[in-house]
Amino acid sequence: TSASMAERDEANPAPQDDEHGGEPITRWQALKRTWLAPSYQAELNEAADVRVFSFDQALAPASLDQVHATTPAGRSTDLFGAVVQAMGTARSRDGSGDGIKGVVLLLSDGHDTGHSRDPGLASRMTNEGWRLFAVPVGSARRGKDIALSAWADADFLLADQSTWINATVTQTGFDGRRVRVDLLHEGRLVESRELTFDAATSRKLRFRVTGELDGHAGTIHGYRVSATLLPADAATARGREPEDEERYKENNSRWVFLQVSPDKIKVALFEARPYWDTRFLARVLREDAQVELTAVYQLGSGRVVTITGDDTTQRDADLQGLTPQTLNQYDVVVLGRGVEQFFGGHRAQWLVDYVRQRGGALVLARGRPFDLSNAAGRKAQQVLAGVEPVEWGRQTARDLALRLTPQGRTSPLLQFEDVGSMDAVLTKLPDMLAATRVQRERAASIVLLRQASNRSSGDDGPAMAAVATQNVGSGRVLAVLTEGLWRWAFLPSTLGQYDSVYQVFWAKAIRWLATGGEFLPGQSVTLSMSRLAVEPGEPVEVTVATRYAETEDFAPALQLIGPDGTAQDVALVRRSEQSSRYIATVRPQTPGVHQVVLSTPTMQPAVITGRLAVYDQSEELRDPSARPAVLAQISEATGGRCLGLDQGRFLLDYLESLRQARITDTKTRYVFDRPMVFALIAGFFGLEWLLRRRNSLL
Repeated sequence: TSASMAERDEANPAPQDDEHGGEPITRWQALKRTWLAPSYQAELNEAADVRVFSFDQALAPASLDQVHATTPAGRSTDLFGAVVQAMGTARSRDGSGDGIKGVVLLLSDGHDTGHSRDPGLASRMTNEGWRLFAVPVGSARRGKDIALSAWADADFLLADQSTWINATVTQTGFDGRRVRVDLLHEGRLVESRELTFDAATSRKLRFRVTGELDGHAGTIHGYRVSATLLPADAATARGREPEDEERYKENNSRWVFLQVSPDKIKVALFEARPYWDTRFLARVLREDAQVELTAVYQLGSGRVVTITGDDTTQRDADLQGLTPQTLNQYDVVVLGRGVEQFFGGHRAQWLVDYVRQRGGALVLARGRPFDLSNAAGRKAQQVLAGVEPVEWGRQTARDLALRLTPQGRTSPLLQFEDVGSMDAVLTKLPDMLAATRVQRERAASIVLLRQASNRSSGDDGPAMAAVATQNVGSGRVLAVLTEGLWRWAFLPSTLGQYDSVYQVFWAKAIRWLATGGEFLPGQSVTLSMSRLAVEPGEPVEVTVATRYAETEDFAPALQLIGPDGTAQDVALVRRSEQSSRYIATVRPQTPGVHQVVLSTPTMQPAVITGRLAVYDQSEELRDPSARPAVLAQISEATGGRCLGLDQGRFLLDYLESLRQARITDTKTRYVFDRPMVFALIAGFFGLEWLLRRRNSLL
């Protein structure tokens, strides 16, 4: 009773009784007029004990009247599961001469969208004495179709930050036809492209989009990618028969949702041993209009100063005011060298919690951040080791050349379109000065650049990680494990074309870190969903997280708003008493774009709106072509066979042969009164008596 059975591709077995004459009828109608006809079912009930079941995603007992009143509309088919359940509900009869327990008659088009195929089912049916006869219906010819999928390289953007929207168009049966692919932003056409399918069954397109400021922080922008089949021109259609156009068009468009934040990225830089690396990094961050920098330095005299934003005025820092809550105000924290002055000993746990639990981003800008020559540094380094992408050694390597890894070649952090490929850039830029030896790389780390000593140095050690990243809990860590990167910002005039590499690298890195964590810049609360595209009725887990688990007045309210504007309140449940996360599950039913609205008046932002696309993309509708080979395989493997719509008499004759095989002429014959049998029995017991007597057992 799945939707594919409503496909109109069967010849009418009784055209004289139908007002439409010889027009095709549905698979369901064809079965009702043959195998499910009341007259045939009456004959079947005389020949056997018949039990009727209907099935799509589930099996259910049914009467003949219920079957005739049913409209096939199931969204999926569990074919093999239905066979197993049907056998399980049938009671075993007494054994028969030929070992047949029962017969399964399967009326189906062979769909198994539940993908429940059981390789051992046929052998189990045979061993248990079952035979399966199948009646395949429908045409195996696959319908013509255009399908589209779309996704973005980045789900979160800052204002004026760009990303790529990718689209893959797949076709069946439209070779040589032209397709127009449109990209629309909230209903406004952004770009159109045309493509022609030749031998290829799929084509991939990319669209460049830029985050736009529109509304409050965390604004959701909807981009819709759609594919439209264009009419065949005279040259294409010449010499061909008229082509059937596409029937199922629900998979011709897809939504991509991007979250754009207008807030600046708040960065805190801590450095106890100022050097060129952090000096040039701080300058780049101050010049970035989307970054708000707070730099904390310890000067040689033991004085700690703070420089905020573009102001270069030094103000004495209050280290007593440095708390875990202070760190939570920043989107990215950058560590230089000797920072045990700020996070010594157990205070390093603040950094670990900031990354793991708060979803913050941590940058190790100059390799190992703590000095192991003092107790506070050693203790802090032990604590921070849990989130670092490498395990440090103690030796130092010098005069290091960088080289790109396969992961770095595809990383957005090392893409410099204006100056060429990163491989070529590395051959022109200065080498690194020195680095602490890396003893071991963590299993979860991703190394983008490696470094090895030049041959002139005489050090033939293995290539070590130079730039590595690692996802930790809800946040990210970026480690620059070498010294000398600042030299990229201080190039001679002959390398002027590479002046932007240093600035672009750090600009991309800071944005990647700020938008790749759980919280966008400026956010103290965030809304996330386990999936952004589902089928009707599928569950979606909604997670609400706040940076501050101890917030007592945090009372989030969640609503699901359907495409028609109908609002439904959704209950959020806190995971634990100390947790900063709340979860809920929604099951949108109506196809279209739904809104998930979070209200948090005491947080920033006060309202967050998520968007969720619901597509009715059931395989029953997308590809309703019949699969007779599936039915033939299982029926033949059990000793049955596939039958046509007009072969109902064959099954009746087969059932009659089973009935005849069970009829036996029973005649009881006693053998104990025969002399020979009696003599054998008496001789056996006599021999036993003699043996027992001989062995003194009597």
